[in-house]
Amino acid sequence: AKPDGGFVLAVEGEEGPGNQLVFVAADGTVENKVSLPEDVAGGLGGQGLEGVAVDGDAVWVALQREVKTDPKGVVRLGRFTPAD
Repeated sequence: AKPDGGFVLAVEGEEGPGNQLVFVAADGTVENKVSLPEDVAGGLGGQGLEGVAVDGDAVWVALQREVKTDPKGVVRLGRFTPAD
């Protein structure tokens, strides 16, 4: 949950580019949608975001599997810090 009462959803798309972070206000309205960087999204294939956590200003995400360019068994955590 965000300090203002809102929350962030990790939306797992059908393909890598469909994966997004969706920022939702406390009243349920969608404030913003953020896609993964192209190099990460393109390397996910049919995999996606597995989890999300908010820590202060940072939003952390866990990827479901390794990106195609990563060594087998190495799964990334990503950090997104929204601009004010």
